[in-house]
Amino acid sequence: MDIPAPLIKKRLTFNFSKVTLDLDVSQALFSSFTVDKGTKALLNSLRKNDAIEYTRCLDLGCGYGPIGLFLKKQDPLRKVELVDRDHLAVLFAAHNATLNNLDVLTTPSLGYDATQGNYSLIITNFPAKASLPGLQAFVYGASQRLTEHGTIAVVIVRELIALMEKVLDHEHIRVTYEEHKKGHSIYHIQFTQPITPPKNPYTRGTLAVPLTTKTLLETAYGLHEFDTLSFGSQALIKLLKNVPPAQHVFALEPGQGTGSLIAINAMQPQQLTHCSRDLLSLLVAGNNVKRSTPLTPTSLGTPFLQQQPTTDLVLWRIDHKKDLEVHKENAKFLRQLPVVMYGKRSFVTKVAGTQWRLQREDTYKGHCAQYLLPKHLTNHE
Repeated sequence: MDIPAPLIKKRLTFNFSKVTLDLDVSQALFSSFTVDKGTKALLNSLRKNDAIEYTRCLDLGCGYGPIGLFLKKQDPLRKVELVDRDHLAVLFAAHNATLNNLDVLTTPSLGYDATQGNYSLIITNFPAKASLPGLQAFVYGASQRLTEHGTIAVVIVRELIALMEKVLDHEHIRVTYEEHKKGHSIYHIQFTQPITPPKNPYTRGTLAVPLTTKTLLETAYGLHEFDTLSFGSQALIKLLKNVPPAQHVFALEPGQGTGSLIAINAMQPQQLTHCSRDLLSLLVAGNNVKRSTPLTPTSLGTPFLQQQPTTDLVLWRIDHKKDLEVHKENAKFLRQLPVVMYGKRSFVTKVAGTQWRLQREDTYKGHCAQYLLPKHLTNHE
């Protein structure tokens, strides 16, 4: 799959420890200005630990690929796999591997779900907003995916040190290397025997959605709208009371699944499709719909749309400014369909542009929900 030119912010040249990589980066992915200090510190720590084996390496949460591709470029004989829950990240990692003529495996995976076999080295730059169960899932999960003398090497931001110390306080964990820098800490960890990770590492809490009957969603760390109904969703509730019903709703970037439940309550569709870059969103939104309604949504994971979906109505959540170029790419395949966009009003108007005819809008505190029709339609035909 080719990456559309507007999604490539720029090309970085990463020079580190006698290795040079060219890396195309995206505004929608972490560290799009330069390879971050935590990654550099983590890579630098590897040469200080002679016990690490590099036979088979896993870059967990790879982003656009600097860690895994560095390891492969440093020694082409290594087997290196890069995984991320974000389909766009995996696409950029694969693209950058080709750019540097490196033979690696790139796979979308929520944590270790899509990995197979054991690794001699698992290496990861933890997300800055990781939770205690999330850290346990990464670290304890590694104990079940490493070879006998394998190592997981991690870097965390300073704010996570207290949580990491709790994770590491376990009788079957041996820290073989530890380094504390101004903004980050690095740990190399081995295990004396496997440790069972938490069963529900992403669960954060519940969110009440005021539908015909009060509905509780189970929310997850790392997804928007985890404890309070967003202003965009509140505008959506008002809007969908005045939108014609749809038999098939295509929910693009459904987040926790709030918009899907609002649409089901208002429109009673017979089919629901969830489409997202994010495997965690697909899991959580799907579970929330199945838990609260008779529908079982179809899940489609993709970095961006590549064709027009077959549907009666697109329900599209617009959240983060950094994702605007990806949203605009998706819009190319949706302009011939009825669309309901909701989120921050300034972002919604930028994505919608003049490609649709605005039929109705409801607003709430700087956010909105817009019912948009293709220009050739005057109503929902």
